[in-house]
Amino acid sequence: MGSGTIRPSKTLAVTETILRCCLIFAVIFSLKLPSGHARITAERMSNLAGKTETYTSDNGSYTVTITYGNNSASWSMKEHGYELWNKPLWVEPGHASVSDNGSVIILPLWGWSDEGGSSGMAVHDRDGNLVREILFRNAATENNSLRWISKYAVSPEGDMIVTGENGTKQSTITMFITATGNIAWTQNTSLGVVVDIVVSPKGDYSLVATRKSDNSDMAFTLLGRDGKILWSRPIAANFSYDEHYVRFSQNLHTFYIYDLKARRHISLPLPVQSPG
Repeated sequence: MGSGTIRPSKTLAVTETILRCCLIFAVIFSLKLPSGHARITAERMSNLAGKTETYTSDNGSYTVTITYGNNSASWSMKEHGYELWNKPLWVEPGHASVSDNGSVIILPLWGWSDEGGSSGMAVHDRDGNLVREILFRNAATENNSLRWISKYAVSPEGDMIVTGENGTKQSTITMFITATGNIAWTQNTSLGVVVDIVVSPKGDYSLVATRKSDNSDMAFTLLGRDGKILWSRPIAANFSYDEHYVRFSQNLHTFYIYDLKARRHISLPLPVQSPG
């Protein structure tokens, strides 16, 4: 055989070496995922030119639209259907959340966008200008870290931001102070997949809907201003992609959770908290 031909025994050795390298890479890759991270949250579809995504404030007053181009993206905001601005988007596109008064718009800062891992949040004002970046940090080491955030919510006046991160058995809910980026509280709650979050003014209440990853069972959890669980309720076989599951009444006397079997929102009294 010529010098450029590999004998079968050598071919087997090369194949084994390649397989070992692949195994080592797979182990390293798995270690990069945070503990308790559910892999179902790590899927992020590639964005195609011409695709648009629309995000609306909880009260329906403001709408943020992201439009994907070939190598960049643009975004715009409307108030009651009237366009306020339309400009290039200088951070990588992702799920947007806008406050009810339009003063705060949140976008993820992607640290590992293909796998859905974000390194923080980009806070913009009502004109779409970047105000600050809130970076996620490891609680133990204070080093920058990634989080696999599935849901963002902003309080109506924009003072507080709540994130929901999926887990294997429980989800992690974290409240951030918009002005400083500091964490107000973190709470593990209910089931592993975050479906919906809504926040009351000043962050006094946070209402979270979660579900199991392998069926349609759901749980609802009401958190107080300090992150403590005030109320919770499981509902079996309740999940549907088409529903908005949680909301507060305008007077903050009641809150609502969606019951799929009843095909309606159930009204419940909002518990009174001691002054904070």
